[in-house]
Amino acid sequence: MPYTVSNTRGSTVATVQDGTTVAVGGVTLIGKNFTGYGDIIAEDFVKLLENNANTTAPADPQEGQLWWDTTNQSLKTRLSGTNGWLPLTVHVGATYPHAATKGSLWYNTDTKQLNVNTDGSATGYKQFSTASDKSFSQVLTLAATHVDDAAANNNGYVVSDNIEVIAEVVQAKNGDIEVTRVVSPCHFRFADPGSGANVKIEKAIFDGYTAAITVSSSTSTQTGTLIHGVNTWDSLQSEGVSADGLVIGGTTYAATDFLRLSKNTGQHEINTKIVPPSHGTPGQAATTQQGTATIDLGGDGRFFRNVYAMSMIAQYGDIAERYEADDEYDFGTVVSLAGEKEVTQTTEFKDTKVFGVVSQKPGLKLNALAGDDATHPYIAYQGRVLTKVIGPVSKGDRIVSSSTPGVAQLVEDENNVDYRAVIGRSLVDKTSEEVEIIPIAIGVK
Repeated sequence: MPYTVSNTRGSTVATVQDGTTVAVGGVTLIGKNFTGYGDIIAEDFVKLLENNANTTAPADPQEGQLWWDTTNQSLKTRLSGTNGWLPLTVHVGATYPHAATKGSLWYNTDTKQLNVNTDGSATGYKQFSTASDKSFSQVLTLAATHVDDAAANNNGYVVSDNIEVIAEVVQAKNGDIEVTRVVSPCHFRFADPGSGANVKIEKAIFDGYTAAITVSSSTSTQTGTLIHGVNTWDSLQSEGVSADGLVIGGTTYAATDFLRLSKNTGQHEINTKIVPPSHGTPGQAATTQQGTATIDLGGDGRFFRNVYAMSMIAQYGDIAERYEADDEYDFGTVVSLAGEKEVTQTTEFKDTKVFGVVSQKPGLKLNALAGDDATHPYIAYQGRVLTKVIGPVSKGDRIVSSSTPGVAQLVEDENNVDYRAVIGRSLVDKTSEEVEIIPIAIGVK
């Protein structure tokens, strides 16, 4: 008499006649009075134990069944209907070898990103989490095929020397490499490294860097050439300003009208200025344009990643940082590290928790995105800052907090003061008894 086999959900899987067998999902179902069933049962147990390990999937698979794919060394489960097999392990490799299945995971070793398949197609893999560009510095060794004739340029290096350079690299989220700057100890040229995965940085330098050097009294410009000092990838390097152009008064000007670096003079020296648009007429030489800047370099949400400089020039004189305040304070208010928030105005004479002064126009603004002036005022703690002071003071006098809220005063007996309470020193003479705002050197004891 035949019997019917159902799955967990009550659906019929197979009907097995007496004296026969039925193959289902890689195992064999045995009918009544079948001769030699012991071997078949033993094999079924082994197949279940090894999850039907094979290069091909078991025939007539059942939803939820497991299969060990021996080709790709991956455990897979059968999805419903015709949705195929879903790998339960994360495949690691430069390509995805399995049949594309919605929900499958793949760690791409080229891009260093985890991907998930979103639609079941071969092109449906999306990064599990989006990575931003990352930058790093790397020391590379390049074999010189040519070096410059001049001793000042070759710095003692000769052909075939292995020359170490420092490359600043930006790697995009898709794995693409861009070398933004290379520091070299001499003028030299190197050979095309090819397109191997382990020479991506070297290849980016070879393709992206061209310079003129003199070899055997003949000067030529070729790719794969570096010069002594700093080599830049492009003649215009800007992240805060779009290279497509700037719109001023309805007229679009090229960014190169305002951001200028020197031409290749053989030394790559910066010999002009970075000029804001308000400094003159577009097209006029940067070295001749003058005026007062009225725009920002960069802007909200548009930041330069790093600024390299030998000197910074600022009109205003203090270093200030945004701190959360108990209340809204006007500039010149003396604050301490106390209260419910981070800072609050002082109320005690010679408060040893005194911290700084609310700055009107900081020379250097730190923690700028923490809040606004109402909730997170800039607190100056170093440099020159306008400060509320009550009573007479002389230039050079030490200043402490007073009992008047947010106001400083003179230390009358400098020999009897806890220097933790000193805010700074007066930069001017003040003769009145009233509260006035005067400049002090903050952070100077």
